[in-house]
Amino acid sequence: MAGLTIDHFIEIDMSGVVTMSNALSGVPVCVTNNVYDSYSHLKLPKGTSVVQGVQALAWLRTRHAFINEVYREQAQHMFTAALLRKLKDKAPLAHVSTLGG
Repeated sequence: MAGLTIDHFIEIDMSGVVTMSNALSGVPVCVTNNVYDSYSHLKLPKGTSVVQGVQALAWLRTRHAFINEVYREQAQHMFTAALLRKLKDKAPLAHVSTLGG
């Protein structure tokens, strides 16, 4: 519809989220209120937190910590953007293998 061709993409599965966030020593996320989701076990204080490993996965999977799906989608975008910023700071994309993991 937009006339754009997508010829490259990156897909990270659940274990990849854990591995990547650990390799980057965590990813910063920010919430305006304390967050607790008994289903995903996500618990964060108000403000900026650095999530990694299983906690990063909980951030992406949580449904009950946010008011609605729009906020959940924004949270996922926030995490993805922060992950990409840290990845660019740590190593050029051509050398992702230098992150280890």
